[in-house]
Amino acid sequence: MSDTFRLFFDTSVFGGYHDQEFAEETRQLFHYARTGRITIVISDAIIRELERAPVDVKQLLHDFKDFIEVVAIDARMYALAEKYVAGGIIPLKWSDDALHVATATIVETDAIVSWNFKHLVRFDRIRAFNQVNFAGGYGMVTIISPKEAELSDD
Repeated sequence: MSDTFRLFFDTSVFGGYHDQEFAEETRQLFHYARTGRITIVISDAIIRELERAPVDVKQLLHDFKDFIEVVAIDARMYALAEKYVAGGIIPLKWSDDALHVATATIVETDAIVSWNFKHLVRFDRIRAFNQVNFAGGYGMVTIISPKEAELSDD
């Protein structure tokens, strides 16, 4: 088993890097990537979202490119995301959040990391995502905030 965790970062994690409220925990995650403790996993959907971000946030993609695994969205991911929306877990307006969860589920990341407490980092939604996942033959998804992504030093 690898000592490196594969963590799916949603757009909010990149935004948190320069946000005073979220910077400490977010920067720690990026430090973990630089030191080989984690691999940052993102999808091409995250890249599209980051294209609309401020320049300093977009710069993180370049600065950490050697520590990022980019996953191409495919039909399975869209289909699973549609099940989350159809099940009322995520509103249609925020279907990109459903797509992030579907992508992380299908590529079997260790966890999704997000500052999105409205749609993702919520026990009720995590349980609902997993009910859909299990019904479709997929594994469990774990969703945590960067505050919960601390790794031990031992």
